[in-house]
Formats: sequence, C-alpha cells, structure tokens
Amino acid sequence: MLMRVTQGKGRKAPKEEVSLRDIDPVQFQVVIRGNSSPLETLDQKQTYMRLHPGAIYLNQQTSYFVEELDLTKKIAWVIPRDSRKIEYYTECREHAMINLAGGGSARAAVLPRAAGAEVLSVGGLREG
Repeated sequence: MLMRVTQGKGRKAPKEEVSLRDIDPVQFQVVIRGNSSPLETLDQKQTYMRLHPGAIYLNQQTSYFVEELDLTKKIAWVIPRDSRKIEYYTECREHAMINLAGGGSARAAVLPRAAGAEVLSVGGLREG
C-alpha cells in the first residue's frame, strides 16, 4: 500500500518554511554600498569569518572589499573591486582545540567472551 502525505491548502512544504542555511537566529546582510537590496545573507559565524573589515569577499565570481561591519544593524557594507587589481586575498581558517576532561589512570578493557570464540583485544593481539 502506498501512502501520500499532502500539505493543507495554502500551507508550504517544510523545506520551504525552514532553510538550513538560516538556522542561526542571528543573520547579517551583505549590502553593496549605495545599494539598498542585500547581496546575500550569512549567519553570525560565517560573517565573523568572512566579512571582517578589510576582507576580500567573493560572491558569484565577483570580488568585494568589506568596508564596514555594522554589528548593531547586522549589515556588512561591501564595495565591488576588480579582482585583477587586488594585491591580496583573505581566507578563513577554522581551528578547533579539543581538551579531554578527567585524566584518571588507564586500565585494561575487560572484553566479554563468548563460549568457544576467539577474542581480539583493542591492540589487535589475540587473547588466550
């Protein structure tokens, strides 16, 4: 039997109501200086990584110089630039540091044994 779920009349499909790109509630608009419509919208993390003042921002194969990042209005003001005349580029790198909490003493793992089965230990050595 084949079942089909239909949306109520006038209701959008879930993929149209929620964008995974906009899951962060803090959104910044990228606006070309002198223009009123946004070029793009980025979440807060992407904004801080790519749209800091002085950065070169690429969008649709066009280079933009980030002139200002207004944290109050959530707008990054950019100016189009000829990429052939720009002598530098900016690149974001994401680093993560993982610290393991705890630090007790290590002990050998106790592995369950099945009747008549050969068990390999964590290091790959066979246990008798």
